[in-house]
Amino acid sequence: MKKLWTTMLAVMLLLLAVLPVSAQETQRPWRSAVMEMRKNRLDNQELGNENKRLRLSIREQLIELKESGQTLEDSVKLELKALTEQLKEKAALLKATQGDIRELTVGLKELIEKKETEEILAIYNQVIEIQEYRNGILKEINVLLKEIKELLP
Repeated sequence: MKKLWTTMLAVMLLLLAVLPVSAQETQRPWRSAVMEMRKNRLDNQELGNENKRLRLSIREQLIELKESGQTLEDSVKLELKALTEQLKEKAALLKATQGDIRELTVGLKELIEKKETEEILAIYNQVIEIQEYRNGILKEINVLLKEIKELLP
């Protein structure tokens, strides 16, 4: 008898756990897109933090280099200049997308209230596309910064 009650209780708890999730999916089919956007935002923040750490480390290396009176070889200077130019180009690409997500999401609250599912999903997919693009640029910037860091003594 105890086994029967335990089994029935377990089945009921399982059903109660599954039903709200499926109900949410039918009410808000864009939920998975929102979760992906949140993950992308966190990834971009982490990449931005790594970028800041690398820049600070490079800055400290340059200060130490200046204080020690060492000079860089001409070949290293040329490589650093080329990498710096690439960094400027990547930064310009990143800056070009600044504010795009905000522009897309301005009227989103009204769309959610009206339950315009297709329009909401289209906006979310555009946001995800922009986030992934920015993520790629941030990764490229960090690779360039690591190369600069390795060139410095």
